[in-house]
Amino acid sequence: LALDGAAAARLASFARERDRVLEVEYTYTYSPALRHAQTLVQRGEIGSLKCITVCFAQLGRFLAHDVYLLLASHALSIVDLFVPLASATFASIPTMETNGVVTAALIQFQSKETGCRGHIEISLHRPQRDKKVILYGAKGTLEYTPDAANALTLTKYKRERSLQAKDLIEGRETFQFDEIHNLREA
Repeated sequence: LALDGAAAARLASFARERDRVLEVEYTYTYSPALRHAQTLVQRGEIGSLKCITVCFAQLGRFLAHDVYLLLASHALSIVDLFVPLASATFASIPTMETNGVVTAALIQFQSKETGCRGHIEISLHRPQRDKKVILYGAKGTLEYTPDAANALTLTKYKRERSLQAKDLIEGRETFQFDEIHNLREA
């Protein structure tokens, strides 16, 4: 957002004076599918939220980009929809570097309030672009795949010991959203 705290304060003041919102990352904040997922979680459709996994990977290994700046901000904005970042602890593990720049990393987190845990995988070393978020609840999962026709899938599970794997799924529902133009929601 800025090179130092003083410059950030000037930008915030500038935005306030003009009755504007100053944002760093908004691509996924206004996603209709993620907003719907947020509503489903709040309604208890998957039970209490236990774990979140986020994967943002693409090919970019020959660029001089830091994966934290390029991809982590997007992933963190998604996590923030379900686990406020201020209530979480984080640990980051750089897994690859190119010319002294981190190009792949794993970020682990845990909410101090709810105990929800998760991880974010970010990489510039994947030939196929991979964007996926999975929200694991006590009664089901939500899968967000923005590039798919059905961007959001809700799967509910039975929790009975005697069931075979094929019988564990109680129901599945898919949702279509226009994820290409989600900034219209801003």
